Amino acid sequence: MSAELKGQIRLLIDEKGGVRKRDGHVASYRTIQVHHQVMARIVDILYERGYKLERAENLAGRHVQVLAAAIVEMGLAPKTMKSIWTELGYWADWIGKPGLVKPLHTYLPQVGPERLKVKVATRESKSWSEAGLNVLETIEKADRLDIRLGWMIRLGLAFGLRRAELLCLRIHKADQGRYLRVFPGDGPKSGRGRDIPIEHPWQREVLEYVKERIPKSHFLGWQQTPSGKHGRLHANADRFEKLMQKLGITKAECGVTAHGMRAEYAENIAMLGGMLPATLGGRADQMAADDLRLVQEGVMERMGHGRVGVAAAYYGSFRLRPVPKEGTRQRSPRRVVDAE
Repeated sequence: MSAELKGQIRLLIDEKGGVRKRDGHVASYRTIQVHHQVMARIVDILYERGYKLERAENLAGRHVQVLAAAIVEMGLAPKTMKSIWTELGYWADWIGKPGLVKPLHTYLPQVGPERLKVKVATRESKSWSEAGLNVLETIEKADRLDIRLGWMIRLGLAFGLRRAELLCLRIHKADQGRYLRVFPGDGPKSGRGRDIPIEHPWQREVLEYVKERIPKSHFLGWQQTPSGKHGRLHANADRFEKLMQKLGITKAECGVTAHGMRAEYAENIAMLGGMLPATLGGRADQMAADDLRLVQEGVMERMGHGRVGVAAAYYGSFRLRPVPKEGTRQRSPRRVVDAE
């Protein structure tokens, strides 16, 4: 039964998956969640093709070869294939078989490199507004569904915070006057704190709006679970995702996810800096190359990234020179305060 093998893998993840391989730091909740989801999918793919392993330690070269062929035959996107291949490598390492999983292209010489190449840059905006969502109406619905979710959405849009940062934010402590401080222990990726400038009046309005409604000792996430237990990060993250699904913020339903709040922030802050993002029709020649890079560096630093290249995942690459969608307009940062 595949359920037995999945159970063994869950135990393996509990034992080995809590530490990141590249630097020995504690793995994030999202990383562990990916381990569980993707490795379970690997088991399903192998079982569908008649390879029913009795134990996780039995993973061998023939299983790797079968999986390589299968994920191409299934027509999976390059990013999905990369995720599966990365997790397969973890599985092999954890059972004491490092080197068992070689680079994917070595198993698929007949497949062109473009088919396996992950394209990081986005061609279309991932922001809520450009997806056609009415941001204020969405906030109003969130308030009715769960008031803390409404607060988190306001701050996610205003400051580009990640999910864990929203859940762990202690807003009275974080408000430093001219900037919002994300402390290293309050949810940032890899524990890298940062200061996010408060550079537009609506950001200050959002902060004051939420501060008036939340006790000084509270973090922004839920203090208790619906059953009355202490609200820990993992439970709060699951609750956040389920509420977002109820709100209809899913790729399947509206074309964007909760992560689109960060894309919205990135686009808005880029425009405050005088740069029109590629996803909204901006071109590389809109300003001098050095000035363009400075704006991009500023946006990425605010979002907690150290590389300008990551910007393409949020608001496109100017090398792609995208054609603006019909009806796309230049927009100013939106007010996200007044909905109650």
